[in-house]
Amino acid sequence: MAEVLFIVEVPTPYRNPVLDHLHVAGLDMHALYHRGDADRGWGAAVPAHPHEVVDGGTVSRCVALVRAALRPDLKVVCCFGYARLANVLAVLTARLRGAQVVLRSDSNWLDERRRPAVRRWGKRLLLRAILGRRARVWTVGAQNDRYWAEYGFGNRHLIPFGLPRPPVASPEQAAALRTRHALGDGLVILFVGRLAPAKGLDTLLSAFAAFADPAARLVIVGQGPQRSLVDRAAAADPRIRVLGALPQDELGPVFAAADLFVLPSRYEPWGLVVAEAQANGVRVAVSDAVGCHADRVTTDNGWVFPTDDADRLAEVFVEARDLSSLRRLRVPATPAFNAGPAMAAELVAMGARVTSRRARPVPEYENERC
Repeated sequence: MAEVLFIVEVPTPYRNPVLDHLHVAGLDMHALYHRGDADRGWGAAVPAHPHEVVDGGTVSRCVALVRAALRPDLKVVCCFGYARLANVLAVLTARLRGAQVVLRSDSNWLDERRRPAVRRWGKRLLLRAILGRRARVWTVGAQNDRYWAEYGFGNRHLIPFGLPRPPVASPEQAAALRTRHALGDGLVILFVGRLAPAKGLDTLLSAFAAFADPAARLVIVGQGPQRSLVDRAAAADPRIRVLGALPQDELGPVFAAADLFVLPSRYEPWGLVVAEAQANGVRVAVSDAVGCHADRVTTDNGWVFPTDDADRLAEVFVEARDLSSLRRLRVPATPAFNAGPAMAAELVAMGARVTSRRARPVPEYENERC
């Protein structure tokens, strides 16, 4: 099949360009996806790298992944996530035949540290038994690195999560969206994500209700089980705009029109949507349960507030409004970042070959760094 096998849950707009880069760079790679659909509101996310979708139930997935791990030319198995039984069996099979195992996940220590010590002890033993001592872990940030360090994995290398193609828009597009949705000239607060209890929408709505500024607007983008909660809040407060779910390629003007992006999650392993906002120069306010807060949020570009603390979040809105009304200054936009080059260097060091017949210049955006 290939020298490098990637096992991935589903194609996404932020992961496809990374794996596309590896293929374009000439690595002999192949990706196996558990699902081929893009049912999270991203729109079309079709990979340009060699891939296939593993159809069927758990048994058929296990058989397909074990067969792929038994290929004689396989040198490296890169597993994005470890919870599925099929992934576990593929990793164990690869280890038995001497292939290198690489793991990448967004698990973080913020959530894990709250679990009982006996459970963490058992998980440590289980992870070491499955992955082995030689496993290479590509960590995504400080809390993810802490997670793997606490579980005894020393062979770690930081390759940050980033966006190869963030949804960005011009000031003219942002102004047009403000006009279309009657957002006015006051502070525009934005939430983008799944409308679910884990996202802390009740905290956001309570904080906004306490923010007594008639010129402010709260824009909510997304769909999910708490849509009725959001609709009721919008019916009671004319300052709230509910746009529903939008595909990835339509999010740029929404981000660019905002003055403050809020992610009040109770559980958020990483939070790529924060990088989407920052790519448009938007300040962010995130709860301290958001995995990326230690890596991406500073006093210069935003706020970190205690999880479930609506009073503190309402204070953040006042502080953001004062900044906005005084200067209307954007923070420096975070540039695009493609993790492909860093992954390619790692894979070559592990013995994967680069074939000149496919290699060609990498698109310019892939060489930008955050």
